[in-house]
Amino acid sequence: MPLPVSRAASRPRRRTFWLFLALVLGLLTVAAGCSTGTPYVSLGDSYVSGPLVPNQTLNPVGCLRSDHNYPHLSALALALSLNDVSCSGATTANMAGPQAVTLGTNPPQLNALNSGTKVVTLGIGGNDIGFVSVIENCVAASPYGPTKVGLTCKSHYAPAGGTDQLAAAINATAPKVDAVLSQIHAQQRRRRSSSSATPPSSPTPAAATRRCR
Repeated sequence: MPLPVSRAASRPRRRTFWLFLALVLGLLTVAAGCSTGTPYVSLGDSYVSGPLVPNQTLNPVGCLRSDHNYPHLSALALALSLNDVSCSGATTANMAGPQAVTLGTNPPQLNALNSGTKVVTLGIGGNDIGFVSVIENCVAASPYGPTKVGLTCKSHYAPAGGTDQLAAAINATAPKVDAVLSQIHAQQRRRRSSSSATPPSSPTPAAATRRCR
């Protein structure tokens, strides 16, 4: 006996609903990542934070930090427990100092490190050399110019017989990045030397991987 039209028509709708629910749950799983793995702290600027990449975490809004940036994807793939404090517009000064952003303040990024931190990634320096302004100045209608600052970008930043401004900016920023790396190492050494030698309470990376996959 054929099914009533109303029940037969409802089956595709139910299948669509369950498929949609499965998709949503899958996306939530990806966004959440794994919180039982090796502690991982992500530091850096917009190259790290992922401005305008869905989904923005909004903490604070002005950092334009995505939950699908490379630290989040790496943490998920490697079963790491992520604390991502990267922030768009950050400079080397914002590693040890606060950063004022739209609708809030991002604390000093190095504050996220603690004695349990095992993995740290750092992406910084672009804003120290004025990367955004360089892009704005070098945009051209064709490969041959003109640009906002002259016929070509090179003619402005590295004129014949003159100083290469970009090379000078990069050379000036290198010691700042080196100083941040030194701060990370020094901070971790201090915190580990002052922490008590207690047995690890979290699972090993291998165990965390098994539990998260």
